[in-house]
Amino acid sequence: MSMSRRNELRWAVSALSSRCLTNSARWCAELLVSCGEDGDAFPDANGENGGLEVEGEQESDQYRLARLYVESREYRRAARYLSGRRLPKERFLRWYAIYLAGEKQKEEATLQNESSQVNAELPMLRKELTSCRDAGELDAFGHYLLGIVLKALNLKKAAIDTLCESVSRFPFHWGAWTEIVAMMEKSGEIDDTRLPDHWMKEFFLAHVAVEFQQRNESEQRYSKLEHVFPKSAYIRYQQALALYNAREFDESQAIFEQIVEDDPYRLEGIDTFSDILYVKELRAELSSLAHNCVKIDKYRPETCCVIGNYLSLRNEHEKAVNYFMRALKLNRSYLSAWTLMGHEYVEMKNTSAAVEAYRNAVDINPRDYRAWYGLGQTYELLSMPLYTLYYFRKAAALRPSDSRMWFALGNCYQELRRDDRAIACYERASSCEHFLDPAGYVLLRLAVLYERVGKPELAAERYKELISRSEQEAGLGQSSEAHIFLAEYYFSREDYDQALSHCEAILDLQPSDEQRVFRANVLLNKIVAKRSQQAGE
Repeated sequence: MSMSRRNELRWAVSALSSRCLTNSARWCAELLVSCGEDGDAFPDANGENGGLEVEGEQESDQYRLARLYVESREYRRAARYLSGRRLPKERFLRWYAIYLAGEKQKEEATLQNESSQVNAELPMLRKELTSCRDAGELDAFGHYLLGIVLKALNLKKAAIDTLCESVSRFPFHWGAWTEIVAMMEKSGEIDDTRLPDHWMKEFFLAHVAVEFQQRNESEQRYSKLEHVFPKSAYIRYQQALALYNAREFDESQAIFEQIVEDDPYRLEGIDTFSDILYVKELRAELSSLAHNCVKIDKYRPETCCVIGNYLSLRNEHEKAVNYFMRALKLNRSYLSAWTLMGHEYVEMKNTSAAVEAYRNAVDINPRDYRAWYGLGQTYELLSMPLYTLYYFRKAAALRPSDSRMWFALGNCYQELRRDDRAIACYERASSCEHFLDPAGYVLLRLAVLYERVGKPELAAERYKELISRSEQEAGLGQSSEAHIFLAEYYFSREDYDQALSHCEAILDLQPSDEQRVFRANVLLNKIVAKRSQQAGE
């Protein structure tokens, strides 16, 4: 008889929590209580026990004591009590305690020296874990820890292979799945055949789709998962995140509001909710959210980021930086805090600090397009166009559907006088789904560039679009520039009626640029002369 999904999750929660893998245990427990009537709807593809690597869960007295030491952050003490133990579970907790002790020491040294340090235990852990793996004595959790060690040593390929082996043996360890995603450079990088044929893979593939901005695929996969886990706050958060990435802020906000209503004490992902309120400039709502977060836990990194966003919206940038710094003291790897702090330094014109913040962000997550875009903006302020170009290209590669990335890249190419590439970028920007050009800048730049590269017909098309928009939208400028070009364009093609119409439009607009008025009057005289000449003939 196969194990039911609920029983699998119950067993997974026990296995993970007994190894002090708290975050993954909590993730499985939340999934367990979110099961609907179709909680067992996924097919069981791996036989009687779902292909899980199962071992006895008996715990020695020394193990129980060591586990309590780990939970109280006495890592060295826990490792000492498990020294010489031979059961896989006991060896794992010893190695994990040593790893956590090294991480704790690294964080303390980093705070004292204000520079990144390394975990001094990594070489020893790699040696012991590799030796056990080669002897065939390493279980799923040992493979997970070895993968983490290899990742920290920048051995990405070996780390991915090891983590894939870990999830194949124990598919419920969500922390292992997310570590694989963190090292992926493109969505199809991991061959499906290397992953377990288990329903947990659906969560992994949906997560990958969100991370790599594949909105349609993520929507389809999470819709399927939501049918089985209808009460899952994690699934709804991921759906909201996908909408946020697609700049569908209203829909994303609605989901976040529902999450907060259903679980008012949840802080996971609340900083993304605050980003939406910040972008929409909803000061009252952001203030209320910040106050609620402080009431729940004012020493959480998420709370600090929410307060920082609120202060930034009030243009109190120095205070905002202080709160982002506080978030980083609580969690030095907290990506949002580095990126948002970089934004604040740009507002304060502190370019060196902005560059450092953004670089820390991309070191943590090379797919953070906001940090790459921020680096481009910072070097743009420093008038370093080649650096600017490099970083904007990185941002555009990560966000190909975002018109802002292509506009920034086009502007950079235009400054470098690489007109053909600038045109391609501006055209790409105008074709994006959520393209916004309220002042008509993109149309104007395309027209000017087409004129510069000797393509007057295409320039005329863009200028006509600009005039059409200026007639529909009040306050849109640059139409006088469009009219003078079109007047001269039609005059050169002996279409004097159209040329006359655009000359008269310039005079009606009464532009502040006297040169354009002068050119229009000169052209009017030429048109009159040409018409007189034609009448005489």
